[in-house]
Amino acid sequence: MDETATCIAKAPVRISFSGGGTDFPEYFTKYGGCVLSTTINKYITLKLSKSKKLNDIRIHLESFKSTKVIKSTKLRRVENNLYTPIISTLRMFHEILGLELDISSDIKPGNGLGTSSALVVSLIGGLSACSKTRITKEKLAQKAGYILVFHSNKGGAFQKKGMTERSLRLLDTAFRRLLVNNGVKTKVYTYYCSHYPDMKNHIQCSCRKPKTGLFEKAIKELNIDPRISFAIGDKISDLIPALAVSVKRAVLVKRNGEYFDIKQSEDKINIDRCNNLSEAFEIILSLEQKVV
Repeated sequence: MDETATCIAKAPVRISFSGGGTDFPEYFTKYGGCVLSTTINKYITLKLSKSKKLNDIRIHLESFKSTKVIKSTKLRRVENNLYTPIISTLRMFHEILGLELDISSDIKPGNGLGTSSALVVSLIGGLSACSKTRITKEKLAQKAGYILVFHSNKGGAFQKKGMTERSLRLLDTAFRRLLVNNGVKTKVYTYYCSHYPDMKNHIQCSCRKPKTGLFEKAIKELNIDPRISFAIGDKISDLIPALAVSVKRAVLVKRNGEYFDIKQSEDKINIDRCNNLSEAFEIILSLEQKVV
């Protein structure tokens, strides 16, 4: 950021006509949420400039007549309070040094018009403009802490195609390299089921999809809250275990131009459907934005 640069960013607040937001998590974490709302001509305005003190971040909230100075090196140790939305956003950006934030609002906070959301939007816009870095939806998702967890049945490959643990590790390494080469920088975890069902002797494992074993293992090991997680698959059997562990939403992607393995009895399962992974990502982002 230039020493003399000053960035001004603003974002409108909104009025919701129907639906619900984050006031009742007991409901929307179980049933999802959909809000009909519109922005109005009232704004949160943020003025961002370089501080004379390199290690200081000064935050002034005009609505509360409150000013707080935080050391850049102690940004992650600040307790949750009035400044939580600001601090949480600043944490997403590395190399935050010497900033002055002056924040004002056309309306009083705490009135249900989404002032906190507007504040975060304006702050991200201001930081992006000052650093001359365009924050795409993909980059924002990565900064927000999304992780990718892949579940795959490999029993057939082990039993019929001679796959070994070593070849599986090589495949996993190649897969991760492919993700990195395509700009996926978020954390990636892979879970495989190497068992193949022995129907003759009625022997089946608990991890092969559509069983929930792999999902339950990932939830426990990675401390995942399924109620705020999403699932994407190209078969219904990919999504059944995800729904069984209560993910927020499941998205079915077409395989070779058509929806694969949908039985008539499963046609009314509560899932979203789309043509490709890019559309699936857009659906997830839109669902996230509906509950604000």
